[in-house]
Amino acid sequence: MTYRYLLFDADDTLFDFDQSSRRAFHIAMTENGVTEQDGDYERYAAINLALWKQFERGEIEKQEILTKRFRRYAEAYGIACAPDAVNESYKLALCSQNILMPSALDVIKTLHQKGFRLFIITNGDANIQHRRLAGSPITPYIEKVFISEEIGYQKPSREFFDAVMTGIEGFEKEKALVIGDSETSDIKGANNAGIDACYFSPMGAALPVGITARYRISALTDLYAILND
Repeated sequence: MTYRYLLFDADDTLFDFDQSSRRAFHIAMTENGVTEQDGDYERYAAINLALWKQFERGEIEKQEILTKRFRRYAEAYGIACAPDAVNESYKLALCSQNILMPSALDVIKTLHQKGFRLFIITNGDANIQHRRLAGSPITPYIEKVFISEEIGYQKPSREFFDAVMTGIEGFEKEKALVIGDSETSDIKGANNAGIDACYFSPMGAALPVGITARYRISALTDLYAILND
């Protein structure tokens, strides 16, 4: 299969969101006078992830994630803090956290040099994503960034991918590949749009029934074998 258009998810595909979020969480807690305990971040992250999954399913609006996540965390675990203030500190700190996944920069540079057209497709907060990308070394190699907040629809909706396909000059669906770590966002979205998918799973997780990927990789460097076919 010959591909030309590579549609990369951002967080946990190109960017190490877990490490970036951990740092931002620590900064937010410190700035707001909250003493962290073991497991605090993991408890917050579980609440945050559950809200993002609701957003993917179209059950809530994105703004609800930003207003509810630290409130739910504080209420569930008896954290004495001002949730809205913590959330603002977290978002500001996250803007400067653009840690990349292993080999991400080398892979992006190499694929760009080989003539592939590279794009980012993300559900992340628009302001945060733009500011993180502005300080990232991968940005010069990315042709365009598609963010759900700016499009008006989120992955995995067909409408999101329709906007991506019409937003890329000369786009050919049969020459496109979606690369992402989220089964329910990236891979399901590719299935909905009829685009080939590459499931990035460093831990080798299985795909849910009804969601399919043409390829599976555990490292970004595995893309070389696929794209050299």
